[in-house]
Amino acid sequence: MKKLLFAAYFLIFSTAAYTQSAVGIGTASPNTSAMLDVTSTTKGFLMPRLTSAQRTAIATPAAGLTVYETTTSSVWVYNGTTWVQLASGGASPWTTSGSNIYNTNAGNVGIGTSSPSASALLDISSTTKGFLVPRMTAAQRTAIASPTAGLMVYETDTKLDYHHDGTTWRKILNSTFWNNSTSSNFIYNTTDSFGIGTSLPTEKFQLQNGNIKLNRTSLSVENSIWFNMPTPSFTGEFEGLKFQVAGSDKSSIGFLSATAINPPIEGIRLSGNGLSSNDLFVSTGGKVGLGTSQPVEKLDVSGNINMNAINPIMQFQNAGVDKGFVQLSGDDFRLGTNLSNDNGKFIVRVNGQENFAVTPAGNVGVGTISPAAKLHVAGNTRMVSTGEVLRIDGSNPAINFYNNGSFKSFLQHSTSGLAMGVNNGNIQLDAVQVAIGAVVSGTSAYKLSVTGRIICEEVRVKLVSSGWPDYVFAGDYKLPPLQQVEQFIKSNKHLSNIPSASDVEQNGIEVGDMQKRMMEKIEELTLYVIDLQKQIEALKRKQ
Repeated sequence: MKKLLFAAYFLIFSTAAYTQSAVGIGTASPNTSAMLDVTSTTKGFLMPRLTSAQRTAIATPAAGLTVYETTTSSVWVYNGTTWVQLASGGASPWTTSGSNIYNTNAGNVGIGTSSPSASALLDISSTTKGFLVPRMTAAQRTAIASPTAGLMVYETDTKLDYHHDGTTWRKILNSTFWNNSTSSNFIYNTTDSFGIGTSLPTEKFQLQNGNIKLNRTSLSVENSIWFNMPTPSFTGEFEGLKFQVAGSDKSSIGFLSATAINPPIEGIRLSGNGLSSNDLFVSTGGKVGLGTSQPVEKLDVSGNINMNAINPIMQFQNAGVDKGFVQLSGDDFRLGTNLSNDNGKFIVRVNGQENFAVTPAGNVGVGTISPAAKLHVAGNTRMVSTGEVLRIDGSNPAINFYNNGSFKSFLQHSTSGLAMGVNNGNIQLDAVQVAIGAVVSGTSAYKLSVTGRIICEEVRVKLVSSGWPDYVFAGDYKLPPLQQVEQFIKSNKHLSNIPSASDVEQNGIEVGDMQKRMMEKIEELTLYVIDLQKQIEALKRKQ
């Protein structure tokens, strides 16, 4: 019922508002240039609202069809070929602030070009027109309140460009002081002095508190160049020439004074790696530093030295006489004393101690600088190698050992073999195991291992504990009956407390222990014989 009433009302209202083929909503006098004139001061006009998928799904849209897309919050119109977005979110790149307007565009602005340079906020491109900065009189320029650094104007009084550096106005160019050559591409001034860093130059060219940079060019001087350095006011003052490559400082030469450091330095500095390094420094005391600005000797090198020549040599003299040298001779490296130094030793000093020396006689001392033999070692010697460690060659060579200067022992190889002996002492071998021949398998627990037979005049075995079987003759010793002995032999095929043949074959025997066991059996056998003798004598008495 409500829908019917609304339709009737709309039909009546529309018919009443229809004027000259125009429809008015909210107005009885629709504009004659509009087919539909919607007028309101409290409400707006809603066009069809669709999602992006719904918009693109419209079949055969007519050119000019307009919708509002809820997906991107923007207005779209179909141009007969494709959909075109009219506005994104209803935002404009321009924003007002009071009487000002500013651009919030995140990109760049192009005038005369659709592709402004990425490095320019404003790119004006034209081949027929120029760019005009604000034009004003000198009074108008100086009347600008709180000019920002970088502000630029054209002054109509002097016909010059000015810019403000944040403190004062500066002329960009005063062409009245300079002349253009009619035959060459340069400008010149024949009357004035040129000053940089000073407003009162006293010479034709004066550079105050600054440097001169020569970039890919040369400096021609017909007379001398002089520098006047003021009293140093900080840790280092450099006065001289510096050289650049591609705008980067590479080298310099000049006078360096650093009086505020300890110790103070003054001298000539040559730098070949930037301006702060001291590749070559000559102090006022005649000392030369390579890599250091504080040489303490006539030549002080902070870094490595490379000598590249045929058989290069470094010679050391004393009072003009050659005493020592360092030389590369072919592939041999030589370090020592000269022929003219027939009394001096070659001494190596380490940690404040003179530990190695070679005498003119060819004696070498290790731990001593007064060797008494071809090799004199004062201390211990350690030799580690996987091959031959020490070779002693000669006729019956020998090694003699002394204790505090007293001969004690020797090791000598003669035609009869290797001999080792002591003078009033014993030979002691302190080792886990001594092996003669190959090490016998399974003998790691024994001090001596011999592969082969041993012959000697006497062997003495001393038991650690007595245990010698004299206990058999004690009164409380229980001598086993012969029947028991017989039964044991029949069962085990060996005497009790005596290892079997298989045990001996597998484990061998301990001589001392076996002698003790055998003596036990001998003493038991003696008791059996004594007992048998008593029985024989008793039988004789009964006859």
